[in-house]
Amino acid sequence: MVLAQTALDKLLLDRVIFVPSGGRTCYKDEGEVAPAAHRLEMLRLAITANPRFELSSYEAEREDFSYTVDTLRHFQKNELAGCDIILLTGGDWISRIPSWKEGDKLLQEFDIAIFSRPGSNIGADGVNMPNPRVQYVEMPLLDISSSLIRQRIKDGLPVTDLTPDLVQEYIKENELYR
Repeated sequence: MVLAQTALDKLLLDRVIFVPSGGRTCYKDEGEVAPAAHRLEMLRLAITANPRFELSSYEAEREDFSYTVDTLRHFQKNELAGCDIILLTGGDWISRIPSWKEGDKLLQEFDIAIFSRPGSNIGADGVNMPNPRVQYVEMPLLDISSSLIRQRIKDGLPVTDLTPDLVQEYIKENELYR
């Protein structure tokens, strides 16, 4: 939520669209993540207070895995045709993008905003910025990740300051990540 709000403020965006994955990934055991329907609902609850946050179920509803470049191309040709699209990601992901499906093309076709994150070696001075389509955005350094939240819940630890109250209630009611 902090990254999305920072993007709205610093990049002067009209809106931020959240696109949760369908869970069929090549880098996670599907058992580690909640089913897509639960993740969509948790995200809907998390963003409900901000009218400039939107939710897309595009990837979650797909039968097969949607790679980032394919998702961005889909939006570019359909719902967001004629709009500027900026991929928002934490600084710890920028070094991985070249290994993604058509990562080199993704870096050529789309603007990317990289947000400061603990453990990232990218800074405001532009060190390690891969190309001019990538911009650095400084934000409060919060060492929060979905895997951290899932692990804390599994261990019976509180996530009070890590997720919105409505999302915490939903996780508890649906016995997720136990």
